[in-house]
Amino acid sequence: MRLCVDFRLLNAVTKAFDYPMENITDLINQIGHANVITCLDVLKGYWEIPLEEESRDFTSFKTHRAQYRWKVMPFGLRNAAASFQKVMNSALSEYREFCKAYLDDIAIFSCDWDTHLKHLDVVLSKLTELKFTVNVKKCVFAKTQLKYLGHIIGAGRHEPDPEKLRAIEIIERPRTKSALKSALGLFNYYRNYIKNYAEIAKPLTDLTKKNVPESIPWTDVEELSFQEN
Repeated sequence: MRLCVDFRLLNAVTKAFDYPMENITDLINQIGHANVITCLDVLKGYWEIPLEEESRDFTSFKTHRAQYRWKVMPFGLRNAAASFQKVMNSALSEYREFCKAYLDDIAIFSCDWDTHLKHLDVVLSKLTELKFTVNVKKCVFAKTQLKYLGHIIGAGRHEPDPEKLRAIEIIERPRTKSALKSALGLFNYYRNYIKNYAEIAKPLTDLTKKNVPESIPWTDVEELSFQEN
C-alpha cells in the first residue's frame, strides 16, 4: 500500500529546488555499452529520506482516527524527486564511472564479470552503510541485457522496450488537448529512434498551442502525423 496525500496547497507556496535530473538519453548511451549490468531498486524510495523536524508539521494530514504528520519524505511534495535524486547522486558519487541512479533505479555496469562483482560489492556495501535497502524481488543481477527506464540496454546496444511500444501502438486518437499532450509525452520519450521526429510531430504539437481549443480539430494531416509516430 502506498499512502498519498494531496499536497497541492503546500506545493503552491513551496520554493522550487532546482536540482538537475539525470539525462535519460545519456544514461542509456553510457550504460548500454557495458557487457554486464545489474539494476537495483531502492525498496522504500522517498521514505528512506528523513524530514527535518521543522518541516514535518507542514505535511500534516487528517484521517477519521487522528491527525498525523510525516517523519520521512512523502510522495507528492514539489521538491521530492529533485531532493531524492540529489541524495542518490551524493551517496554514489565516488562510483559514477560504473554506477548511475535515476531516482530509485540504480544501474551498475561493467566490462566483464570479475569487474562487475567488485563493482556490485562496493555499491551494495555503500548502500548498507547509508542504511538504504533494496527490493530484491525487483532487482535484476548481472545480465548482458536488461530493461532500464523503458529501454532494452546492454552489450553495446539499446532499443525501446517492446512492451512500452505496444502500449503506444494501442493509444486511441486523442480528442482533447489534454489527451494529446499525454500522447505526445509518450512519443517524445522515444523521439531519438524516430528520424525527423520534430517535423513528423509538428501538426500534433501545433494543436497544443494556446489558441487551439480544448476539443481539438482533426484532419487527415493530423491523422497521418499520429500514425507515423
